[in-house]
Amino acid sequence: MTLNFIRYTLLLTLVVISGDHLQADQSSYKLELTSATGQTRVQARAGQITLIAAVAPKLQKPHRLQINSETMALNLDAKPGPVTIKGVPRGQQTFQMVIIDQESRLPVQKSEPLILDIRRYIPR
Repeated sequence: MTLNFIRYTLLLTLVVISGDHLQADQSSYKLELTSATGQTRVQARAGQITLIAAVAPKLQKPHRLQINSETMALNLDAKPGPVTIKGVPRGQQTFQMVIIDQESRLPVQKSEPLILDIRRYIPR
C-alpha cells in the first residue's frame, strides 16, 4: 500500500538578540507532520491517534520539538518519529509542530497546520 504523505516545508532564519549584538541563527528545518496512515480522515481508537513527526536536519542542541493543537489546548513535547496523542475528541482537529529554543523558550520555527477529521473507530 502506498502512503501519500503531505509535506510541509517552512524555512526561517531566526534572529537572536544577544546583548547589544544581533546574531543570525541559520537554523532551518524541513518539518513534516502527517497522520500514521497519510490520510486526513483518521479513526481514533479510544481517543488515541498516531502522528508522524519528521525533522531534517537533526535538531540542534538548544532546540526541542513540540506538537501543538489550539483546538485541543495541547502542547506535547515530542521526538521525531511516531507520536501518540491521547484524548483526541471526534471532529476536525488541527495539529502543528513547533521548534522551541530551550534557552529563550521562544518558537524558532513552525510547520504548516495539519488538519485532521477524527472519526470514532468501529471494529468490524
